[in-house]
Amino acid sequence: MINGDANNCGPARFGGGILVVDGIIYASAPSNVYAIDARDGTLLWHYYWKTRGGTALQTRGVGVWHNYVYFSMHDDWVVCLDAKTGKELWTSTVVDYTQGSAITSPPTIVKNLVVTGFAGGEYGVRGAIVAPASPGFYTHPDSVDDMVDFVASRVFDLCGIDNALVARWGER
Repeated sequence: MINGDANNCGPARFGGGILVVDGIIYASAPSNVYAIDARDGTLLWHYYWKTRGGTALQTRGVGVWHNYVYFSMHDDWVVCLDAKTGKELWTSTVVDYTQGSAITSPPTIVKNLVVTGFAGGEYGVRGAIVAPASPGFYTHPDSVDDMVDFVASRVFDLCGIDNALVARWGER
């Protein structure tokens, strides 16, 4: 049963969206992600995120794509887990939290992209992150032009339109 004992922080308080995929409930609580059997409430796996710093210890929900569960943390990381085991597959820092930023929304899955943004505009923080949902690649644009080129390039790619706006995997 889910009672928060796994990290000694008291009862779990689910926050943000809760997803149900193929009879599995994926839910998040501060610094935790859970997979629960929807039929009987059995905890299938639990993942605990040890904060790297930042403004808060919260996640606002998860995103699921194929066999991957994604979540983002206020300390400005995106984490990818194996949906069946809860094993961490990869992590990626989105932005440097020391500049006043915080990720305040769950990752959104659009086709084969993981999209997340971050707050902090009042401190001069800018930008967004768009990543393929498969492990190993993300972008952190240096300018609005870079961000527009990257997003436009991904849209062209998804539509099968040849373009040379950004380098592709392996073209560096």
